[in-house]
Amino acid sequence: MKTWEVTQERRQLRLKYPGMTWASLSVVSVGGKQVRSGVRPVLIMNLSTDGLHFASSLKFPVRQDYRVGFDFDLDGRRLSCSGEIVWQNIEENLYVYGVRLILNEREMEELLAAMERKLLAAAAEAKMHDTYRRMSEYETHISDVAPFLDLCR
Repeated sequence: MKTWEVTQERRQLRLKYPGMTWASLSVVSVGGKQVRSGVRPVLIMNLSTDGLHFASSLKFPVRQDYRVGFDFDLDGRRLSCSGEIVWQNIEENLYVYGVRLILNEREMEELLAAMERKLLAAAAEAKMHDTYRRMSEYETHISDVAPFLDLCR
């Protein structure tokens, strides 16, 4: 079972969530003016240092002057970021959005470090699963061959 998938899109590290992950979304600013909004749960479908895709039952405008913020957990750390919604699709009664993240240098470094840690952990987990699979195949092979070995004695 894959826990994370890395894709090479637009030459950046992108983590694709197999089961998605929850985030809290709020509206940060409209027309360049700060606003205070309620927080709504959304599903992050994939994430890169340039942007993310999320799904929601809510309809948001696709405008450069409409900034949304996200709070979510990645690699055991709570991260916050904000960005502009740049596209919208409708899939299975949900709105799916593409967001261009607007990060300062510190936020970019934190996000990249958390993504790299998650990727390394996923690679180690995949290697461990591969080792267990090989051991299981070996044990199955030995148990299949064992009766024949007894005949040869």
